[in-house]
Amino acid sequence: MTLPLWLPVLIPVLVAAGGYFSARRFFYYVQLLFQLAQVAIVTSFLVSVVSGGPTITVLGGLTRGVGIALKLDSISAPFIALTGWFFLMLQLFNFHKKYMNRLFLFLLGILQGLLIGIFLSGDLFNMYVLLELSTLVVAILIMYKRDKQAIYNGMIYMTVNLAGMTFVLLGIGFVYRTYGTLDLDQIAALVAQQSNLRSAILPYAFVMTGIGVKAAVVLGYGWLPPAHGAPSAPSIVSAVLSGLQVKAGVFLFIRYQSVFAEALGTDALFLVLGVITAVSGFLFAIAQRDVKLILAYHTVSQLGLIMVGLSAGTETAWWGALYHMVNHALFKGLLFLTAGLVIHVYETRSVYEIRGVFRRMPFIGIAMFAGVLGITGAPYFNGSVSKYLIQSGWTAPIGEYLVLLINLGTAISFVKFSTMLFGRSTAPEHQAVAALGESEPEEGSVPVVVDESLATAEVEDASAAGQGDRDPVPQVVHSAQPDAFTRTIAVVIGLACLAGGVAAAQILPLIFPVAPSVAGAYYLRKFLTFGATVAVGAAIYFLVIKRTKLFDRLRAVRVRLMDLSLGVFGLFSLMTVYLTITVR
Repeated sequence: MTLPLWLPVLIPVLVAAGGYFSARRFFYYVQLLFQLAQVAIVTSFLVSVVSGGPTITVLGGLTRGVGIALKLDSISAPFIALTGWFFLMLQLFNFHKKYMNRLFLFLLGILQGLLIGIFLSGDLFNMYVLLELSTLVVAILIMYKRDKQAIYNGMIYMTVNLAGMTFVLLGIGFVYRTYGTLDLDQIAALVAQQSNLRSAILPYAFVMTGIGVKAAVVLGYGWLPPAHGAPSAPSIVSAVLSGLQVKAGVFLFIRYQSVFAEALGTDALFLVLGVITAVSGFLFAIAQRDVKLILAYHTVSQLGLIMVGLSAGTETAWWGALYHMVNHALFKGLLFLTAGLVIHVYETRSVYEIRGVFRRMPFIGIAMFAGVLGITGAPYFNGSVSKYLIQSGWTAPIGEYLVLLINLGTAISFVKFSTMLFGRSTAPEHQAVAALGESEPEEGSVPVVVDESLATAEVEDASAAGQGDRDPVPQVVHSAQPDAFTRTIAVVIGLACLAGGVAAAQILPLIFPVAPSVAGAYYLRKFLTFGATVAVGAAIYFLVIKRTKLFDRLRAVRVRLMDLSLGVFGLFSLMTVYLTITVR
């Protein structure tokens, strides 16, 4: 390793800080140029880890445990590489979008540097600081349009996450008092030598409560749907939140569990919490009408599935969960981006009012369908392989049934979601959309006529506030179709979802230091299982859910800030009681 580990952390931050004071177009091209360099750097880091093993650097020339340690290993390297490539795709996808002004580009650059810093950190306090900063940046991105709903959603996100991080800060104090260091490797060595583990209960419970909120574990995930599915947030923000930001919480969960899980025996607890998270996530997703909220609740469900894989207790399921984190970033980022384009064209967020996407927007429809096939685990798509690894990693048959149950819920939701793709197009030829500060179109269509009058834009608000209204806002009338460049990038991401399945046997050894067998993902049984799951899911949706009001009450549930606060405290109480009973 010749390049310093801090380089990919500082590059986007310095470019963002310097470019903010330059012309917008110049800033964009400079950032794109440096993003290409960033991709080359993080890819070289990944190659060096796979071929040569981990690298640890302590900043400032200080000793380990005193200075800030940056750790590049088989867990962090794939995620910093994913971050670099993901931000490059987002920047290319939003190439012609006028809302990508200097402030927006500045915030994206800062967020990228913070995320890579989190993935490289080997010090608990450093992770805490970077997570806090990223929370503030994300809250600003959610509130970017500055309307009342955006501000509400952003404040909910920031308040709940800061509350969770307060638990982390309290836990850090207990950790340092107990072990005298915040370096995770050193803490792991001390825990392995510890005879009385009851002193580890509070340090673990406090920190893991905040991590559970960040990783959207049940009782702590109420903030996620209104943040990721925010009606007024640009879809690129939803894609970043679902594809990468929430993975920082899961990454910290992996790091912290590797220190305490074996000694405290908490895998069983998080296995149960993962199943409940996955099931409740897809139940709420099935109940939604809002396109982005369906996707947001399925982020919760997929995070629950990842938690199941990480807590199953086998190496195959564990690496399958890590691969699913990578795959989820691809297909969920793609689904949010294409959903934003579809919402823009059809002037509605209701899944029941959108039809004929394949006819009206064929390339976007194909890309969206690739994302659907990825998340439902269709054979030869990336989600199929990672779900197969999670499922096959279980030593007991119940594991296979749990994964099938979760995938059935996913199939039902995306049968409902996919109805948008078929039928006769309901989109108008032209549409009016809300201006973004400078009378800009939101999702990237080319403006043709400016209407100075005030119009109304219908926004179905299925978020935590529970408000649906029509606000008079300045409008721009423009061509409904996204430009060719945007369509091309969407299809490229869709092809990446396909490549992650077709070439999984070749890709896995390139990003992880293991090569689990994935041959079973292509067997006839896998095709039959997937076909049966989709058929049963379609039957349940069309014959039961669509014809009844079974989920109306679930959709009407509104989570207040007090409920979210109680959920965070409940998660802490659950872990504390569990550890008090089980740890001797």
